[in-house]
Amino acid sequence: MSPLHHLLNETRQIINGTGHAQSVLLFSGKITTMKKLLLVFTGIFAVAAASAQISFSDLRLDVGGSYTMYKGDFGQNNAGAKIRFSLPVNEKAAFGLGFTYGFPIKTASEVMLTGGSTVPSEFVYNFKTITLDGDYYFGGEKEEGMSVYASGRMGLVLVSMKEKIKGSIPSGQQPVNQLEPVSENGFTLGLSLGGQYAFGNAKLFADAGIVLPANQVNGAYVDNVIPSHFAFNLGLRFSLFGGSGY
Repeated sequence: MSPLHHLLNETRQIINGTGHAQSVLLFSGKITTMKKLLLVFTGIFAVAAASAQISFSDLRLDVGGSYTMYKGDFGQNNAGAKIRFSLPVNEKAAFGLGFTYGFPIKTASEVMLTGGSTVPSEFVYNFKTITLDGDYYFGGEKEEGMSVYASGRMGLVLVSMKEKIKGSIPSGQQPVNQLEPVSENGFTLGLSLGGQYAFGNAKLFADAGIVLPANQVNGAYVDNVIPSHFAFNLGLRFSLFGGSGY
């Protein structure tokens, strides 16, 4: 049975080679409705940008790294890479679209065989996140020196899991409980606080925040596959076309 067909707060216990029980990430329910909401938000952003007469010559690119600490039963941490495009509305606000690729998370386990023995295995989780966000700069964004900002984000998280057998299976035996590859998605909302330091034609930025699963759609509760987590980002921000702010 796939762990993506269970609620996150449930736990399947698997005994590994050292005799200790380990928790496996348990998900449930696809939230394809969230993709529609993400598209709606993108449309709203495009209309707002046109109404505010935002100049795309001010387009900026963020390139950096991320670090995520997943809470709950999953309890894993992983690093990743992030890119983000953003447009300033004025000296105090900007909107952005980002993509984060989380490096694979690997946890050891084992698979039972038809002969009664076991073979080592490994669960591999991949997280990818698309975010739409808005930044507010306290006191305005500075062309030189330090600026402090807060960000509100909503994201679509795509996650996949597969189990790989790491040992040799004796002749004539077959795996009994190896899990099939599965993929799921979930919608999240987040808040973060950060700062950036302008130097030359670039800005060094860092932010940290909390991300929570969105559990309601049109007032109805839905199961979300994504655990709440803390997110950290660090990188450089560049102006692509030499627009304002640099």
